[in-house]
Amino acid sequence: MNFLKRLQESEENVKRRWLILGSAVMMILVVFIWLNYFNTLVQQASAPAQTEQAERGLTFWQTFKSGLGIVFQTAGSKIKYWFEIARSPKSYSINP
Repeated sequence: MNFLKRLQESEENVKRRWLILGSAVMMILVVFIWLNYFNTLVQQASAPAQTEQAERGLTFWQTFKSGLGIVFQTAGSKIKYWFEIARSPKSYSINP
């Protein structure tokens, strides 16, 4: 209680410093707990996935490569579409 009383009576910059420090510590703690939880989920899900991978025969890199190809193909078509719009004639018809 003595610490809180001193903190309440201290200057604003000291209060702000303690606020930033406390927030940073809490954020790190939350991220650490979240990562541990996520790690547990991944470990539980990876055990069945390993047997499925052996049955399918596709490796991670093959899947990643084909997915990356799809992403680049889609992005390329969208970029071409936007360039076509930019190159099109700038005539507008306004009908009353």
